[in-house]
Amino acid sequence: MSRRLLVIWSYLSEILLATLLTVLLCLLIEKSKLVDFIQQSAIDFATLFCAIFFAGAIGFLWTFYSKADSKFYVWLDSVGASTVYLHATVYTVFVEGAATLCLTFVKYFKHGSLALFGVFLFFLALINSYTMVINVMNVMKLQIMHSRINGSP
Repeated sequence: MSRRLLVIWSYLSEILLATLLTVLLCLLIEKSKLVDFIQQSAIDFATLFCAIFFAGAIGFLWTFYSKADSKFYVWLDSVGASTVYLHATVYTVFVEGAATLCLTFVKYFKHGSLALFGVFLFFLALINSYTMVINVMNVMKLQIMHSRINGSP
């Protein structure tokens, strides 16, 4: 599989998984009860989960930006990996921010479709947060390997 297709598949797979989880939840719980629960709990999910994920994603993006001139990040860019990590991080910031906003709107605008979309975005945010942690770990591993090989941070 080409690199470009692999990147596209990685984003699509997260969206598909979030969609499947949302559909499964809708099949397991009666829609009206599910919507009521979401509307009652939306602000809690927005503040206790999504806002924290959002802050973490912004923190990683800021770290990524602030270290962009280091030897490691220059090397990462030279092998074409920094763009992939940068896009993944920006995408995570977007998803986490969208989930936080949507769930906040769900609390104040009582609409069933918006509530279900909020559930979808929440699942996507959860999946994306896991992916971001894996990406952070991979960047750290690469940086350690780069430091060992080149003897510098």
